Amino acid sequence: MTSPTFLRRAARTAVAVAALLAVPAGAAAAQAVDPKWLTVNASARMAILALTGSATPVNAGYNLNGFSDGKLTLTVPTGWKMVFYFHNRHERFSHHVGVSAGTAVPEAAFPAAFKGAETGSPGFMVIPNGRIPVRFTAERAGEYLIACTFPGHAKGGMYVKLVVADGATAPTLTAN
Repeated sequence: MTSPTFLRRAARTAVAVAALLAVPAGAAAAQAVDPKWLTVNASARMAILALTGSATPVNAGYNLNGFSDGKLTLTVPTGWKMVFYFHNRHERFSHHVGVSAGTAVPEAAFPAAFKGAETGSPGFMVIPNGRIPVRFTAERAGEYLIACTFPGHAKGGMYVKLVVADGATAPTLTAN
């Protein structure tokens, strides 16, 4: 004969397992944009973005500010100065972030779309917990990616979108 305590525990376990199975694989809570990530100095025509690699466990750490696969978009007016303060929060892996020309997800290293739009010279890696500023002018309208150039990282989803727009009046940061 089975005890009532055993039956209650088995029922609770079955409910918990059913709840876990009802969540689609890879599903996660919606990521929110933190307004502190973007600072705008309109008089200097400058946007400053706090950009963190491997910010959260989302996408196995292949993310920027917790977003992956282009699900975060930074829009800036053409001609504005940009500063990314990049922080690599991964405990073991190095990253190198740059702005690619176009929206094709790169396999590995790529030439920066704008002069200075990468974390150091090609091949330079930001070590775990390292920090580096990236400064450039978004001089040409278009759609770009801010992506990790370490082989396989961007293809693994470690990129967000950058839109440089002639008609934009102020920088914005939005989740897609």
